[in-house]
Parts: sequence; C-alpha cells; structure tokens
Amino acid sequence: MKSHHHVALSLLTLCISQQLYAQTNTNSVQSASGVQATAAATPNASSSDVPSVTLDAITVSANAKTGTALAQKISEMPAVTQVIYEADIQAQATGNRTVGDILAQLVPSLGVSSGSVSNYGTTMHGRPVQFLLNGVPLSSSRSLSRELNSIDPAQLERVEVLSGATSIYGAGAAGGLINLVTKSLVGYGPIRQTRVGVSSSRGFESDSLGYHVGQTLGYGGERVYGNVDVDYETTGGKFDSHGDRISPDANQTDNQDTDTIGVNANLGFDISDTKTMNLAATYYDSEQDTDYGVDYGNDLSVLLVKGTIPSLRAIDGANIENQPYNTKSSVNLNYDVENLFT
Repeated sequence: MKSHHHVALSLLTLCISQQLYAQTNTNSVQSASGVQATAAATPNASSSDVPSVTLDAITVSANAKTGTALAQKISEMPAVTQVIYEADIQAQATGNRTVGDILAQLVPSLGVSSGSVSNYGTTMHGRPVQFLLNGVPLSSSRSLSRELNSIDPAQLERVEVLSGATSIYGAGAAGGLINLVTKSLVGYGPIRQTRVGVSSSRGFESDSLGYHVGQTLGYGGERVYGNVDVDYETTGGKFDSHGDRISPDANQTDNQDTDTIGVNANLGFDISDTKTMNLAATYYDSEQDTDYGVDYGNDLSVLLVKGTIPSLRAIDGANIENQPYNTKSSVNLNYDVENLFT
C-alpha cells in the first residue's frame, strides 16, 4: 500500500514537471488613426526539442476621429437576435392561442402570457418590450397594452426578436424589440390556401366550441406579385376541471365569446432590377359578445365586505350594452433602391 502511493506521486511529479519556454517580442506602433499593439511568441532557439506555442497577433485600435465605440447600426448592436419562422409559429398556434401565448413559448427571455387580450406586464429580461408590425411601432409614447392583439397568428411569416435595450425605434424598448412580420408572396404563379380549425375547452359542449376559417389568395408574376389573407375566428367559453365555467377577466378582458376577423394584404412591384416597391396593409377587429359576468358574491360582498374571497365562477345573465372590442389597422409602404450613389 505504501509503495502504491510512491508510484502515484512519481507519476504526478512527471506530469507537472514539463516546462514551456517562449520568447516574447512586443512591438507597438502609434498612428493618427489609432493605436496598434502586436504580441508574438517564438520558441527558444537553444531548446529545439522543447514544445512551443505561437500566439496570434492581437490588434487594439481606437477611433481617434469620434472617440466612441458605441454601435451605430442595428447589426452592430451587442444584442442577441432570434428569428422565429412560420413553421414554429404554426406548431404553437393550436387551441385558439393568441400571439402572446405563442411568443411566451418560443422566446426564452419573454415573460408568460397574461391569458387575456392584454400584454400588460409582458417583459423581456424583466424590462419593457417594444412591439412592431412590419417594422412600424404598435404603440406611441403611451402603451395601451394591446400590441399583441393586432394580428392573427395564421398571418405571420416570421417574428424577429432583438434582445437588449435600444432606442432606435423610440422609447419603450428597455428589454428589447419584437417585430411581427406578416406573410408576403414568395414564388411564381397562383397560390391558394384554405385553413379550417375547431377548438374546445370541454369536449363538444356548445358553450366551449370555437372555430377558425381562413383563406389565402396570391399570385406571383415577373414584375408584380401580391397576396391577401382573410381569417375569421370565434371562441367559446373556458371551463375548469369540474365542468364549471370560468369567470371572464373583468380587468383586462379575455378572448372568451369573442369574434375576430383579420385581413392582411401585400402588394409588390419590381420597377427595375435595382428598384422595388412594396405596400403592406393589415386590418384587425376583435369584439367580445358574452352573457357571463364576474361573481361578486351576495349583495356585492366581494366589493363591499373586506376579506371576502371572490370565486372564479362565471354568472349567467349579464346584460352589457357596450362589449369590449379592439380594432387596429396599419399601412406600410417601402421603396427600396440598391446602389443609390453608384
């Protein structure tokens, strides 16, 4: 046993006794455009049999003209960029999921969905997010927290995610940017697509049933191409595991008993080999029509008596004249010219 320790110690000593010899030459050159420093290592000439390492040149430069190292372009920003394509979006767009529900599953740094039509409190890395539709901000100086309730998921071609604080599109992007890009025609000839879906939270009970129908028509020519997407969706009520209907969200509203129509149109024209024009327009209208309200208890005890715990049951018989609704439209015109100054 004692000799075993001696053998182990000898092997360890042999492993760490190898030495590396290197000769380092450092030269520095200073010019008007900046400072350049180069470091290199060469093996000792007197020890040709000793292992050697050659270090790559290291160049450090500073812009003497501006004195700044901040990025001036989106592509140069120190942020993580993620692109989510149509296949991944449609794989998550099941059971009348909203755009907020889908993004919560596909963007790791994005907070969970609120479950309502509002994206209030939806943050990236715990900070506010700015949402765009085809590159146009969906909110002004004051967010209304309805940005994600602006487009049907079936009409999305991709989602671009820029993680990290930026003000390139104005204020409100302390956590990052999320750009929703609608479908545009790719290819030649006519394109037709029909979408049909059924959803339910409790079997085939009529109150829980919802359906989705959509149609896409497009044509791609030599110079002119375009497409139109029209989707209509209606949603039913939501039920818990005991079969009781869940109360609607009285604060932010939800998508129970809601009728939604979305239209996406895209028209492109190649003026020449270097000039193109594209017109994208969207229309989205979502309106709730329900006969159910919140259970506030006997004689409104939930509101008037301190300590009363509200139930999650939905109460039938609500007669609401002005139901919650959300309507949005956008128009985006792009004119691209390649090699403008050549």
